[in-house]
Amino acid sequence: MYCDRIKKKLINSNPKIKIKKISNSISHVDADNSIGFIAADIGIKQAIKNAKKTGIGLVAVKRSGRDGHHRPDRSNCWSVRNQPQGPYPAE
Repeated sequence: MYCDRIKKKLINSNPKIKIKKISNSISHVDADNSIGFIAADIGIKQAIKNAKKTGIGLVAVKRSGRDGHHRPDRSNCWSVRNQPQGPYPAE
C-alpha cells in the first residue's frame, strides 16, 4: 500500500517535516505529506516533550498520510498529560 502511494507521488518519500512551537504546551507539525505513522510518531514525541515541561502537551499534525488508526479525512491531534509520580493520596 505505501509503496504504491509513494510511486504515485501521493506520499512524499523525502519530507521536510516542520515543528512550530505555538506555546510551551502546544505545537503544530506540518508533515509535508509524509507517511502517516512517521508523522504520528513525531507528533506524539513532541506532545510528550511538551507535557514533560508544562504538565500537558497538545500537538496538531497537518498534511500527513494515513497512520492506520485515524481516518485520513480528519485532522490528527494528540494530547498528553504528564501524570505526577506517586505517592498518591488515599481515595
